[in-house]
Amino acid sequence: MGLYGSVYFLIPGGEFGKLHKFTGGADGSGPGPLLVTASGVVYGVTARGGGSEDVCPDGCGVVFELLATNETVVYTFTGNPNGAFPKTGVIRDASGNLYGTTFGGGSASGNYGVVFKLNYSQQ
Repeated sequence: MGLYGSVYFLIPGGEFGKLHKFTGGADGSGPGPLLVTASGVVYGVTARGGGSEDVCPDGCGVVFELLATNETVVYTFTGNPNGAFPKTGVIRDASGNLYGTTFGGGSASGNYGVVFKLNYSQQ
């Protein structure tokens, strides 16, 4: 059993709890910075997990959404051409689209990463 990361909350006054514990599988592994919307939806990335690919034996990472304790994988990276190993989190525009970067993947000739936009306006 590995350590794949968790997302916790802390409320002023001392309330503390776990929102999600990653399994290292399809839900991802190694969460990065989080974005919390005004309505309390949490968005983030994991640097690994998301499925086993030839390019990324431990998975190329995912973008996820947490609504309360329910995690939804918004996007799964596969290496080429869509990027791998997102680490810096995401930002969100007024239309709900998510933007971020990956550390690797992208072009088969370079694998230097990508800047991505996800047309996602769930919340």
